[in-house]
Amino acid sequence: MPKHPAFPLAMVTTGRCLLLVGGGALGADRLRTARAYDWAKIIMTAQAENDLTDEIRQLARDDDRVELHDRPCTVADVAHADLVIDSTTDETLAATLGQWCKQRRIPLNAMDKLPYCDVHYPAIIERGPLCIAIISGGQTPAVSGTLRRWLEEALGAGWNHAAELMAEARRACPPGRRRMQMLIDLARDPRLLQAIQQDNQTAMQQLIDDAIQAEFDNDAPHTDTP
Repeated sequence: MPKHPAFPLAMVTTGRCLLLVGGGALGADRLRTARAYDWAKIIMTAQAENDLTDEIRQLARDDDRVELHDRPCTVADVAHADLVIDSTTDETLAATLGQWCKQRRIPLNAMDKLPYCDVHYPAIIERGPLCIAIISGGQTPAVSGTLRRWLEEALGAGWNHAAELMAEARRACPPGRRRMQMLIDLARDPRLLQAIQQDNQTAMQQLIDDAIQAEFDNDAPHTDTP
């Protein structure tokens, strides 16, 4: 049985630094995506003249975490990063970045240059707290992109609202195995799926409230009335 070359994990971005190497249209796309995550700092370096486009400069002006450098990437840039994404077509640069990153144990994604990749850039769908990432281990990115577009059309607004309501319910309940099992049972309830598909937020909220009441309301301390 063939083994998958990459195990899908979600990297925690809070407090960390992202280095984007190369601008242009693809770099702008990478920067737009990066701004949606809680990076402490996002550094972008230019590899060619006019790499830092007007769009990129505007994205940087709108987000004070973004730091632009109109020059090639240096080893010092890599040393400050927790993740490096190379969006260029430069094979020699990818080899150099790969060497710098390996020496410092920093993961590298190099666009369409599989031998230098420690991580793969996924096709991403965002629905509120939900983030769906599709990867193929760098083998079929075009198919991943096609699947992403299909899922974007198939996953309506109900999934966004359900994710937000369930996240709120999770925060409202005491942590532990009972909360975990309650949420699992609720997520498997066919009535919730129906409400999601219909984007019926009232029905979603009622199902959530009923589940919380059934599981936790008896935990409240009782006092005797005079």
